[in-house]
Parts: sequence; structure tokens; C-alpha cells
Amino acid sequence: MMKEKKLSAVQKALGDHLLALYQYQSTHGEIPVFVLDSVDFHKLAHVKDVFAKERCIILSQDDVLNGHDVFPLRFLHMINHSSLILGADILKSISIKKADLLRTIELELRTKIVQLREDYLAGSFDSFVEHILAFMEVIREGVDYIDPSLKSD
Repeated sequence: MMKEKKLSAVQKALGDHLLALYQYQSTHGEIPVFVLDSVDFHKLAHVKDVFAKERCIILSQDDVLNGHDVFPLRFLHMINHSSLILGADILKSISIKKADLLRTIELELRTKIVQLREDYLAGSFDSFVEHILAFMEVIREGVDYIDPSLKSD
């Protein structure tokens, strides 16, 4: 969870530009997600030191409202694994279309199959398997969303 001092610095620096702040439990650990009315690099410069060497996701309101058809799997995972820290719950308003999600899952699976072959020949197969296992959980979650009857207990 984001420390109070850091949260205060973010609020002060971003002001009214900050519409929402989430804590996202990604496959890489906890990551803060900022939703801004628009991305202003001059404003972001004020929090750059606060988040030095730390992962975070910065989205504009437009990214959230118009990007979920392009990145439905990622947005679905973010919706399911984020907690609102501050602001309006913008992620809750997103409606993921099953057709968009199905295309993305197929793309991801086909990409992973090609990558699997490449990494096997390159001798980095163990590293690939380690990284893909966490992402397969994201794909499973997408499949469950498309057809809940396939859900394994």
C-alpha cells in the first residue's frame, strides 16, 4: 500500500489532474496506477523523484475510456486486481466486450507459442516458462470472463 507521505506528495503535485489512483496487484507485484485527466509531463516531473526506480502505470482518462477495446485482457486484469486509493472509480465504468477479449487472447496465445519455439532454440526456455506461468493466469481469467461455465474450481 502506498505510504501516506508519498500519497500526499502525489496529490499535491498532480492536483486536479489526478482523477483516480489505484493499487494494482499485477503479475510483477503491486504497482500504483494513476488516471489523469490528461498526461502533462511538466506535472509528472514533480512526482518523478517520488517514483524513481519504481514501476507505475500512468493512464489518461482517454486511455481508460477508449483503450479497453485494444487492451481488453490487461484492463480486465487491472479491473479485477486493483483497489481504489483515491478519486473516482473510473475502472468500474469499463465494459469489456467478449469479442475484443477473445481476439486478444488468441493473439497472446499465438504470440506465446512463437516465442516458446524461439526461446527453446535459443536456450532460454527455462526463463520463458518462468515468465509465462504468471501471464497464463491472466489469460485464464479472460477465458473465465468470456465463458464462466468453463471456470475450474
